[in-house]
Amino acid sequence: MCLLPGNDVSSLWLSLDKGLCQLNTTNMSYRLFAKNDGLANDNFNTGSGLKLANGELLFGGIKGITAFDPAAISFNKAIAPIYFTGLRLSDSSSNVSTTDKHIIPENIINAKEIVLNYDQNVFTITYALLNYIRPGKNSYQYILEGYNRSWIYTDQPAASFTNVPPGNYVLKVKGANNDGVWGTPISLTLKIRPPFWQRWWAYVLYILLAIALIFLFTRYLFLRAVIKKKKRCIKISSTFSLIFRTRSEHN
Repeated sequence: MCLLPGNDVSSLWLSLDKGLCQLNTTNMSYRLFAKNDGLANDNFNTGSGLKLANGELLFGGIKGITAFDPAAISFNKAIAPIYFTGLRLSDSSSNVSTTDKHIIPENIINAKEIVLNYDQNVFTITYALLNYIRPGKNSYQYILEGYNRSWIYTDQPAASFTNVPPGNYVLKVKGANNDGVWGTPISLTLKIRPPFWQRWWAYVLYILLAIALIFLFTRYLFLRAVIKKKKRCIKISSTFSLIFRTRSEHN
């Protein structure tokens, strides 16, 4: 590692084994630069660095010297918009078509809501950040409110979910450009329908069925008690009749 001052007192440049790092000592923010940003290589030699009188910085690596003027490096302050681009179910490699009106009633770019069945609870939603300056350095954060507890950071333009239980959710996604400037989050309502045996009308049916069973069981107990009482009365009546006939015969 080698540490050199930048073009102002709050800027430091560090050579690492995976590129260069510009550190702002005022707010402790940083920017990383790699070979795809124009460096000669990503791996730099320890202590191999020099600041020239004209302000240029030189860092030596295993594949040559990287020289640049830190004052000439611009910062991308543009806030790039982000859009949803597709929905994939389970392990499908293709997006759900807009012809599936029961899932997406319109193009997902304009959609406000997606409705899935309970057996479609493994899915991936893709999105795109419209930043074309070093797009490989774009980053993203997403959260499915009601399912995730916190924002999830990723460098992939896709959010995947597995075994999401039935319910109502809101997916929020935001993106940052190549210099880490975050944009405004976008949101999409997501509804996963419960199976038919968990619908409200199914619970009403369960309650009615339970009431009917309780009624039938109570009715059965009542009728059984009536029959037993009737048999007892018949038995008592027969006994008295027999006693009466016996006495009559003796008299």
